[in-house]
Amino acid sequence: MFVTQVIGHGCAMRRQTCVIMIACGLAMQLAMTDVNQRLAAKGAAELEMGIGINTGRVIVGNIGSRQRLNYTVMGDNVNLASRLEGVNKLYRTKIMVSQATRAAVADKFWFRPLGIVAVKGKREGTDIYELAG
Repeated sequence: MFVTQVIGHGCAMRRQTCVIMIACGLAMQLAMTDVNQRLAAKGAAELEMGIGINTGRVIVGNIGSRQRLNYTVMGDNVNLASRLEGVNKLYRTKIMVSQATRAAVADKFWFRPLGIVAVKGKREGTDIYELAG
């Protein structure tokens, strides 16, 4: 698996890893269920996690100077994944994907269309989908 970066719970990835990233998101949500059961046993509040997944080209590499170097990814597709993660709160969803990701794996998973949303930093609306199964 090649995950180039996790921002919050938003991931930018290579196209061929879309299925793996969605499976990873499902596993993360399952693990969160276990965490919440343990928290409930202690009388603590539940935690929620939103995951945003987008597919597309990014800039990847060592960015910075000789004094401070960071291997990272940058670009519009990274930003969209991060924005989708945040938009989960508005739609009360857990895993949200972009049109590009849905198109890459539409034959392997079911998605519920949520509509078009204009995420911060984008001029045009983006088709968004909730992972349904």
